[in-house]
Amino acid sequence: MPLFDVTLTRSYIVTVNAEDAETAKRGTEFYLGNPPDLSIDDAQAMNDKFTIERMEMAVNDAIEINEVKGK
Repeated sequence: MPLFDVTLTRSYIVTVNAEDAETAKRGTEFYLGNPPDLSIDDAQAMNDKFTIERMEMAVNDAIEINEVKGK
């Protein structure tokens, strides 16, 4: 079976409770960005200011597909 690299673009509509627009933006980026350095302290500090109510995928498109040669 051939091997492929697929570039996938996804966009979400995320409904959040937050102190203000900047916290809503940063909280959404923080949680959905899957940061490798997510510490318990950072997560707890954000939980006090931000909660996700709902997420809806708006875009889910494979935009490029390339066969991987030699694997």
